[in-house]
Amino acid sequence: MNDCESMKPLLMGMMDGELTPEQASAVTRHLDRCEACRREFEELRAACDPLRELVFREPDRERLARLWRTPFSRFTYHAGLLLVLVGWLVLVGYAAVAIAGDNKAELPVKLALAGIVVGFVILFANVLVQRLATWRQDPYKEVER
Repeated sequence: MNDCESMKPLLMGMMDGELTPEQASAVTRHLDRCEACRREFEELRAACDPLRELVFREPDRERLARLWRTPFSRFTYHAGLLLVLVGWLVLVGYAAVAIAGDNKAELPVKLALAGIVVGFVILFANVLVQRLATWRQDPYKEVER
């Protein structure tokens, strides 16, 4: 029975052709002499054969381009960004108010929060200035997704 337990994980690899020649030979020899494993292998094959006929078709470029231009796609993208930004602002604002109102809050905590806020503002301002400066000459605006 120990031999069966060591062969069962290899049955799927045998069907997919992923075994080394030595492993495939060992599984084949075991299937020749073990009725239970041969029955399990045949059941796996019967279950997987219809799946092998399924083919995933990649959408063509036109369909993908239409998808990216749909109002739903643009809405979800912008809504996601807005929710993350608003959530972050509310969370940091709440922490700032809680820490500022707490006289027992230690200086490193206050400095850490100030660093997060100032760092975010600097990064946001940097990205905003870059986007505004390259708005009309964006070299990637013609690139299709």
